[in-house]
Amino acid sequence: MTLISENQVPNSVYEEVSRYFSETEIAKLLMAIVTINGWNRIAITTKMIPGIY
Repeated sequence: MTLISENQVPNSVYEEVSRYFSETEIAKLLMAIVTINGWNRIAITTKMIPGIY
């Protein structure tokens, strides 16, 4: 998901993940990834240093 502009996520990945997680859990995992990617982009753009606030 992080590099989705370069490649799509193959259906085989979703099939494998669905063996272990429900649809609700997959949705929550996807939103966690989206949130963390957003935080990372903000941190990189603002040149934040971890632990210094």
